[in-house]
Amino acid sequence: MKKNLFKLMALAIAAMTFAACEDVPAPYDFPSSGDDNGQGGGTTTVTPVGTGTQADPFNVAAAIEKCKVIGDVEPSEKFYVKGIVESTTAADDTYGNATFDIVDVDGGDKFKCFQVAGTDGKKLPKGFVVNQGDEVVVYGPIYNYRGNTPETAGKGAAYIVTVNGKSTDGGDAPSGETIGTIDNPQTVAQALVVINGLGDGEATSELYYVKGKIKTIKTTADNIAKYKNIDYVITDDGQNELTVFRGKNLNNTDFTQAGQINVGDEVVVLGNLQKYVNPNTGAVVPEMAQGNYIVKLTAGSNTPETPSNTGTKENPLTASQAYDAVAAMEAGVTSTVDFYVKGKVTSIKYTFSAKYGTATFNISDDGKASDKEFIAYSCYYLGNKSWTEGDTQIAEGDEVIVCGKVINYMGSTPEFASKQNYLISLNGATASQGENQGGGGEVSGNAIEVTYGSLGISSLDNPITLTDGTTLTFAQEDGNNVPVYHASTSIIRMYARNSVTINAGSKTIASVVFHYDTYNGTAYKGNDEMFGEAGSNRITPTKDDKNVTFSNVNSSTLKVVNAFAEKNSGGTQFRCTGLTINYAE
Repeated sequence: MKKNLFKLMALAIAAMTFAACEDVPAPYDFPSSGDDNGQGGGTTTVTPVGTGTQADPFNVAAAIEKCKVIGDVEPSEKFYVKGIVESTTAADDTYGNATFDIVDVDGGDKFKCFQVAGTDGKKLPKGFVVNQGDEVVVYGPIYNYRGNTPETAGKGAAYIVTVNGKSTDGGDAPSGETIGTIDNPQTVAQALVVINGLGDGEATSELYYVKGKIKTIKTTADNIAKYKNIDYVITDDGQNELTVFRGKNLNNTDFTQAGQINVGDEVVVLGNLQKYVNPNTGAVVPEMAQGNYIVKLTAGSNTPETPSNTGTKENPLTASQAYDAVAAMEAGVTSTVDFYVKGKVTSIKYTFSAKYGTATFNISDDGKASDKEFIAYSCYYLGNKSWTEGDTQIAEGDEVIVCGKVINYMGSTPEFASKQNYLISLNGATASQGENQGGGGEVSGNAIEVTYGSLGISSLDNPITLTDGTTLTFAQEDGNNVPVYHASTSIIRMYARNSVTINAGSKTIASVVFHYDTYNGTAYKGNDEMFGEAGSNRITPTKDDKNVTFSNVNSSTLKVVNAFAEKNSGGTQFRCTGLTINYAE
């Protein structure tokens, strides 16, 4: 009976759709969903609707459209998709997941729910069945498998949110209602009023948009890289505080390393509010529950002040001076400026790591054990390069000068921040070139080949001057995020609407070739709207599987913008390992 009712409803919808859209071509070129005789499948046009959020899931048509945009790459961005089960399917009792197709209407295009788990990512119970005609909502990463099968990522990466409005264990469905909006979110104070009204351990069923400034980041750099989320505290007045528990980054994507959010940044976070009670101490912690993510990020300038005396390359701090200065900083907050510290090695955790290219060691003023030893944690080699087997090794008693960002780790351990510091000198030996914003790049004929990892970059705050005098200036422009250099990968990331300006002085640039990075199947070659400006000329680049090329520049300057039409965040990052600048003869 249920199956027949479903078919009658579907036919009625299809009839109305044909009446309204008979002159509109199908918006997709996916294979027909029908049988080998071409009967009953892929002929019904359905308008894509939904934004992919919990409150407004994609319909199948919209999910298919999104998959076409994503392509056949390993998916990371997660979406909610709603549809009707095409045929009755039982769960796999061994793995606790199920694979089935959903459609908007009977005979419509299919979206494959591939190896989806139960509600909240739990295993589906033994004997679980989805029936033909059931309405389901699934959540997880989606992509276009092999270019012709729109589906969720497998092995439980996606899960069923509801079946006919119920969770897979028969409970009530999570509410899709949201409180506030991205542009009109709740304050931290308003969120605390809601949390105070909850019972111990209780969480809201509604999703709340909450705005605040990041006051403290609790998760260490190593744990960020390991677990892909961050615990941090936001505030709206310095007094009211809300802990964001295991938060995700923009668009519900993973954090990959420290520095992607910082103290002083303003965020709008979407998630469930919770009155968490510590089982060991009984302390109540108002928080945004796990499953939350940032929907808006504005870089701030409200980072706690670091000591004014940070030393210089010519006159660095002693180890004990650095210890006292950093011990006075707020716990867990990485400095925004570089410190220069000189001392002698007292002990070594490891001389170098072939895997990570760094070394960790302690220094004191005189090389003797001290209660004010300063730690060079995951320190790069001379010139900010990765440590290799052939490089001179650190030994106890060696005199070093180290440069980099610092942190009062856990409020009790002053040290250089992990992978954000490097050797300036080792027993008087220095890098031949490329120390922090100095010269770099290999000149050959009328071209200069630049590898970012050889430039000794510590930040993008100042222009980078190459060996031949050409400068590279990176800017945030009107994007939400600032461009950043990641020493661990030797990659500069330009986010939505960031720019880089290449100024060759008296030389004329003929063309510029950027070398971009591909990671986990995603080609980080910037947005489709990317453009270059050379004087009054606007240049559209060409892109292949390795390079983004701007030709016919014929100017001494080229400004490249990773433009994004939809908004000032999201889209595709431009992750480059270096570039080649070709000059006119």
